[in-house]
Amino acid sequence: MSNQPIQDIGRKTAFLLFFLLTIAGIVFYFVHLVTGFNADRVIGRPFQLFSVYWSGITLLLSFCVGFAIAQTQPVVGLTRSTTVKLFRPLTILLLGWVGARLFDVFFVTPVAQAQGIRSAADYFANPIFLLDLNWGGLSVWGALFFVGGWLLWLSWRIGAPFSAVIYKGIVGFFAGLSLMQWGHFLTQELYGYPWDGWGSIEIDSAYRLPQFLEEPEFVPIFLFAAIWYFAGTMWFAFGRRWQRSTRGHTEAVAVGLLWFVVGRLCIELATPNTLFNWLPASLLLMVIVALGLWNQRSVISTIRPQI
Repeated sequence: MSNQPIQDIGRKTAFLLFFLLTIAGIVFYFVHLVTGFNADRVIGRPFQLFSVYWSGITLLLSFCVGFAIAQTQPVVGLTRSTTVKLFRPLTILLLGWVGARLFDVFFVTPVAQAQGIRSAADYFANPIFLLDLNWGGLSVWGALFFVGGWLLWLSWRIGAPFSAVIYKGIVGFFAGLSLMQWGHFLTQELYGYPWDGWGSIEIDSAYRLPQFLEEPEFVPIFLFAAIWYFAGTMWFAFGRRWQRSTRGHTEAVAVGLLWFVVGRLCIELATPNTLFNWLPASLLLMVIVALGLWNQRSVISTIRPQI
Protein backbone atom coordinates (compact mmCIF):
# COMPACT_ATOMS: atom_id res chain seq x y z
CA MET A 1 0.00 0.00 0.00
CA SER A 2 1.37 3.41 -0.98
CA ASN A 3 2.28 5.95 1.70
CA GLN A 4 1.45 8.84 -0.66
CA PRO A 5 -2.08 9.56 0.70
CA ILE A 6 -0.71 9.64 4.26
CA GLN A 7 2.14 11.88 3.11
CA ASP A 8 -0.31 14.27 1.44
CA ILE A 9 -2.51 14.46 4.54
CA GLY A 10 0.54 15.09 6.72
CA ARG A 11 1.73 17.89 4.44
CA LYS A 12 -1.68 19.57 4.35
CA THR A 13 -1.93 19.35 8.13
CA ALA A 14 1.53 20.82 8.61
CA PHE A 15 0.78 23.78 6.34
CA LEU A 16 -2.63 24.29 7.93
CA LEU A 17 -0.91 24.70 11.31
CA PHE A 18 1.68 26.97 9.69
CA PHE A 19 -1.04 29.27 8.29
CA LEU A 20 -3.08 29.26 11.51
CA LEU A 21 -0.08 30.24 13.64
CA THR A 22 0.86 32.96 11.15
CA ILE A 23 -2.69 34.35 11.28
CA ALA A 24 -2.59 34.27 15.09
CA GLY A 25 0.62 36.33 15.01
CA ILE A 26 -0.90 38.87 12.62
CA VAL A 27 -4.00 39.22 14.82
CA PHE A 28 -1.87 39.86 17.92
CA TYR A 29 0.20 42.42 16.01
CA PHE A 30 -2.93 44.38 15.08
CA VAL A 31 -4.16 44.17 18.67
CA HIS A 32 -0.83 45.69 19.71
CA LEU A 33 -1.16 48.49 17.13
CA VAL A 34 -4.60 49.40 18.42
CA THR A 35 -4.09 48.98 22.17
CA GLY A 36 -0.31 49.12 22.70
CA PHE A 37 -0.58 45.87 24.68
CA ASN A 38 2.57 43.79 25.17
CA ALA A 39 2.43 40.29 26.58
CA ASP A 40 4.56 39.44 29.58
CA ARG A 41 7.58 37.35 28.63
CA VAL A 42 6.64 34.85 31.35
CA ILE A 43 3.40 32.95 30.72
CA GLY A 44 3.32 31.39 34.18
CA ARG A 45 5.06 29.29 36.82
CA PRO A 46 3.55 25.77 37.00
CA PHE A 47 3.47 24.57 40.61
CA GLN A 48 5.89 27.47 41.34
CA LEU A 49 8.75 25.24 40.18
CA PHE A 50 9.85 26.90 36.94
CA SER A 51 8.89 29.69 34.55
CA VAL A 52 7.30 29.14 31.15
CA TYR A 53 8.27 31.80 28.59
CA TRP A 54 6.63 32.83 25.34
CA SER A 55 10.03 32.42 23.69
CA GLY A 56 10.09 28.75 24.62
CA ILE A 57 6.51 28.11 23.48
CA THR A 58 6.96 29.84 20.13
CA LEU A 59 10.31 28.13 19.58
CA LEU A 60 8.78 24.69 20.23
CA LEU A 61 5.81 25.37 17.96
CA SER A 62 8.09 26.73 15.22
CA PHE A 63 10.29 23.66 15.44
CA CYS A 64 7.38 21.20 15.36
CA VAL A 65 5.69 22.83 12.37
CA GLY A 66 8.95 23.39 10.48
CA PHE A 67 9.98 19.80 11.17
CA ALA A 68 6.63 18.46 9.94
CA ILE A 69 6.86 20.52 6.76
CA ALA A 70 10.42 19.31 6.12
CA GLN A 71 9.46 15.66 6.66
CA THR A 72 6.49 15.78 4.31
CA GLN A 73 8.11 17.89 1.56
CA PRO A 74 8.04 15.76 -1.64
CA VAL A 75 11.47 15.02 -3.11
CA VAL A 76 13.06 12.77 -5.70
CA GLY A 77 15.18 9.78 -4.69
CA LEU A 78 14.42 9.66 -0.96
CA THR A 79 12.11 7.02 0.51
CA ARG A 80 9.87 7.56 3.50
CA SER A 81 11.84 5.08 5.61
CA THR A 82 15.11 6.91 4.87
CA THR A 83 13.44 10.23 5.68
CA VAL A 84 12.39 8.88 9.08
CA LYS A 85 15.99 7.79 9.77
CA LEU A 86 17.33 11.21 8.85
CA PHE A 87 14.77 13.53 10.42
CA ARG A 88 14.68 12.38 14.02
CA PRO A 89 12.76 15.04 15.95
CA LEU A 90 14.41 14.69 19.36
CA THR A 91 17.93 14.52 17.91
CA ILE A 92 17.44 17.55 15.70
CA LEU A 93 15.72 19.49 18.49
CA LEU A 94 18.58 18.78 20.90
CA LEU A 95 21.31 19.59 18.36
CA GLY A 96 19.52 22.75 17.30
CA TRP A 97 19.04 23.91 20.88
CA VAL A 98 22.64 23.24 21.92
CA GLY A 99 24.08 24.88 18.81
CA ALA A 100 21.78 27.89 19.02
CA ARG A 101 22.46 28.41 22.71
CA LEU A 102 26.24 28.03 22.47
CA PHE A 103 26.39 30.52 19.62
CA ASP A 104 24.32 33.00 21.61
CA VAL A 105 26.61 32.58 24.61
CA PHE A 106 29.91 33.03 22.79
CA PHE A 107 28.68 35.78 20.43
CA VAL A 108 26.70 38.04 22.74
CA THR A 109 23.52 39.22 21.02
CA PRO A 110 21.82 42.64 21.31
CA VAL A 111 19.14 41.05 23.51
CA ALA A 112 21.78 39.95 26.01
CA GLN A 113 23.54 43.32 25.77
CA ALA A 114 20.30 45.07 26.69
CA GLN A 115 20.19 42.86 29.81
CA GLY A 116 23.69 43.87 30.89
CA ILE A 117 25.63 40.85 29.57
CA ARG A 118 28.89 41.98 28.00
CA SER A 119 30.77 38.73 27.26
CA ALA A 120 30.58 34.95 27.52
CA ALA A 121 32.36 35.24 30.88
CA ASP A 122 29.18 36.74 32.36
CA TYR A 123 27.32 33.54 31.54
CA PHE A 124 29.95 31.27 33.05
CA ALA A 125 30.18 33.45 36.16
CA ASN A 126 26.45 32.67 36.63
CA PRO A 127 26.02 29.13 35.18
CA ILE A 128 22.26 29.20 35.65
CA PHE A 129 22.16 31.82 32.87
CA LEU A 130 23.37 29.16 30.42
CA LEU A 131 20.06 27.31 30.75
CA ASP A 132 17.77 30.26 31.44
CA LEU A 133 16.66 31.51 28.00
CA ASN A 134 15.38 34.70 29.59
CA TRP A 135 19.05 35.75 29.52
CA GLY A 136 20.09 36.16 25.93
CA GLY A 137 18.35 33.65 23.71
CA LEU A 138 18.96 31.25 20.83
CA SER A 139 20.84 32.02 17.63
CA VAL A 140 19.76 30.65 14.27
CA TRP A 141 23.42 30.49 13.16
CA GLY A 142 24.35 27.93 15.78
CA ALA A 143 21.29 25.81 15.04
CA LEU A 144 22.00 25.96 11.31
CA PHE A 145 25.59 24.82 11.78
CA PHE A 146 24.84 21.95 14.16
CA VAL A 147 21.74 20.56 12.43
CA GLY A 148 23.12 21.07 8.92
CA GLY A 149 26.33 19.29 9.86
CA TRP A 150 24.37 16.41 11.40
CA LEU A 151 22.19 15.94 8.30
CA LEU A 152 25.19 15.95 5.96
CA TRP A 153 27.08 13.44 8.09
CA LEU A 154 24.08 11.13 8.51
CA SER A 155 23.26 11.36 4.79
CA TRP A 156 26.77 10.16 4.06
CA ARG A 157 26.47 7.29 6.52
CA ILE A 158 23.19 5.88 5.21
CA GLY A 159 23.71 6.69 1.54
CA ALA A 160 20.95 9.28 1.15
CA PRO A 161 21.07 11.84 -1.71
CA PHE A 162 22.44 15.10 -0.33
CA SER A 163 20.37 17.35 -2.57
CA ALA A 164 17.04 15.86 -1.47
CA VAL A 165 17.95 15.90 2.23
CA ILE A 166 19.12 19.51 2.31
CA TYR A 167 16.20 20.62 0.13
CA LYS A 168 13.79 19.19 2.69
CA GLY A 169 15.76 20.86 5.44
CA ILE A 170 15.78 24.30 3.87
CA VAL A 171 11.99 24.30 3.33
CA GLY A 172 11.41 23.40 6.98
CA PHE A 173 14.08 25.89 8.04
CA PHE A 174 12.31 28.82 6.37
CA ALA A 175 8.93 27.76 7.74
CA GLY A 176 10.32 27.60 11.28
CA LEU A 177 12.11 30.93 10.88
CA SER A 178 8.93 32.61 9.71
CA LEU A 179 7.00 31.48 12.78
CA MET A 180 9.88 32.31 15.15
CA GLN A 181 9.64 35.98 14.22
CA TRP A 182 6.26 36.20 15.94
CA GLY A 183 7.97 34.88 19.05
CA HIS A 184 10.50 37.73 18.75
CA PHE A 185 7.55 40.11 18.64
CA LEU A 186 5.92 38.62 21.75
CA THR A 187 9.18 38.84 23.68
CA GLN A 188 10.06 42.31 22.31
CA GLU A 189 13.41 41.19 20.93
CA LEU A 190 13.67 42.01 17.23
CA TYR A 191 13.13 45.71 16.62
CA GLY A 192 14.87 48.44 14.66
CA TYR A 193 15.67 52.07 15.29
CA PRO A 194 13.23 54.49 16.94
CA TRP A 195 10.30 55.34 14.69
CA ASP A 196 6.78 56.55 15.47
CA GLY A 197 5.07 55.98 12.11
CA TRP A 198 2.08 53.72 11.50
CA GLY A 199 2.96 50.11 12.19
CA SER A 200 5.64 50.93 14.76
CA ILE A 201 5.78 48.76 17.87
CA GLU A 202 6.08 49.84 21.49
CA ILE A 203 8.91 48.27 23.45
CA ASP A 204 8.80 48.23 27.25
CA SER A 205 11.67 50.16 28.83
CA ALA A 206 13.11 46.98 30.39
CA TYR A 207 13.83 45.59 26.91
CA ARG A 208 15.21 48.70 25.20
CA LEU A 209 18.87 49.16 24.45
CA PRO A 210 20.58 51.72 26.75
CA GLN A 211 20.83 54.38 24.05
CA PHE A 212 17.07 54.24 23.41
CA LEU A 213 15.64 54.31 26.93
CA GLU A 214 13.64 57.46 26.19
CA GLU A 215 12.27 56.16 22.88
CA PRO A 216 9.07 54.08 23.22
CA GLU A 217 8.34 53.14 19.56
CA PHE A 218 10.49 51.29 17.05
CA VAL A 219 10.59 49.88 13.52
CA PRO A 220 8.98 46.38 13.49
CA ILE A 221 11.93 44.51 12.00
CA PHE A 222 10.37 41.20 13.07
CA LEU A 223 7.51 41.84 10.61
CA PHE A 224 9.86 42.23 7.64
CA ALA A 225 11.64 39.04 8.71
CA ALA A 226 8.37 37.11 9.08
CA ILE A 227 7.18 38.20 5.62
CA TRP A 228 10.54 37.45 4.00
CA TYR A 229 10.82 33.95 5.42
CA PHE A 230 7.12 33.25 4.77
CA ALA A 231 7.63 34.12 1.10
CA GLY A 232 10.70 31.88 1.01
CA THR A 233 8.72 29.01 2.49
CA MET A 234 6.00 29.30 -0.15
CA TRP A 235 8.44 29.64 -3.03
CA PHE A 236 10.67 26.72 -2.14
CA ALA A 237 7.91 24.41 -0.92
CA PHE A 238 5.63 24.79 -3.94
CA GLY A 239 7.88 25.93 -6.79
CA ARG A 240 7.71 23.23 -9.50
CA ARG A 241 11.27 23.91 -10.64
CA TRP A 242 12.63 22.83 -7.26
CA GLN A 243 10.51 19.67 -6.89
CA ARG A 244 10.84 17.91 -10.22
CA SER A 245 14.44 16.60 -10.02
CA THR A 246 17.50 16.25 -7.82
CA ARG A 247 19.05 19.05 -9.86
CA GLY A 248 16.06 21.20 -8.91
CA HIS A 249 16.65 20.31 -5.26
CA THR A 250 20.26 21.49 -5.51
CA GLU A 251 19.17 24.72 -7.20
CA ALA A 252 16.65 25.31 -4.41
CA VAL A 253 19.36 24.97 -1.78
CA ALA A 254 21.65 27.40 -3.64
CA VAL A 255 18.92 30.00 -4.14
CA GLY A 256 17.65 29.40 -0.60
CA LEU A 257 21.04 30.25 0.86
CA LEU A 258 21.09 33.49 -1.14
CA TRP A 259 17.53 34.24 -0.04
CA PHE A 260 18.59 33.83 3.58
CA VAL A 261 21.70 36.01 3.07
CA VAL A 262 19.71 38.89 1.55
CA GLY A 263 17.08 38.75 4.29
CA ARG A 264 19.60 38.48 7.09
CA LEU A 265 21.73 41.29 5.71
CA CYS A 266 18.74 43.63 5.55
CA ILE A 267 17.68 42.67 9.07
CA GLU A 268 21.12 43.27 10.54
CA LEU A 269 21.59 46.59 8.76
CA ALA A 270 18.25 47.79 10.13
CA THR A 271 18.83 46.53 13.67
CA PRO A 272 20.81 48.62 16.18
CA ASN A 273 23.76 47.16 18.05
CA THR A 274 23.97 43.99 15.97
CA LEU A 275 26.79 41.48 15.65
CA PHE A 276 27.76 42.96 12.30
CA ASN A 277 31.45 42.85 13.14
CA TRP A 278 31.60 39.13 12.27
CA LEU A 279 28.48 38.80 10.11
CA PRO A 280 29.92 39.80 6.68
CA ALA A 281 32.36 36.88 6.75
CA SER A 282 29.56 34.43 7.58
CA LEU A 283 27.28 35.77 4.86
CA LEU A 284 30.11 35.84 2.34
CA LEU A 285 30.83 32.18 3.09
CA MET A 286 27.17 31.33 2.46
CA VAL A 287 27.25 33.22 -0.84
CA ILE A 288 30.38 31.31 -1.94
CA VAL A 289 28.75 27.99 -1.02
CA ALA A 290 25.54 28.95 -2.84
CA LEU A 291 27.39 29.96 -6.01
CA GLY A 292 29.43 26.77 -5.86
CA LEU A 293 26.29 24.66 -5.53
CA TRP A 294 24.67 26.44 -8.46
CA ASN A 295 27.76 26.14 -10.67
CA GLN A 296 28.17 22.43 -9.92
CA ARG A 297 24.47 21.57 -9.57
CA SER A 298 24.52 18.93 -12.29
CA VAL A 299 27.38 17.08 -10.58
CA ILE A 300 26.17 17.51 -7.02
CA SER A 301 22.69 16.29 -7.91
CA THR A 302 24.12 12.90 -8.82
CA ILE A 303 26.00 12.41 -5.55
CA ARG A 304 24.62 9.51 -3.57
CA PRO A 305 27.15 7.95 -1.18
CA GLN A 306 27.56 4.19 -1.44
CA ILE A 307 27.32 2.08 1.72
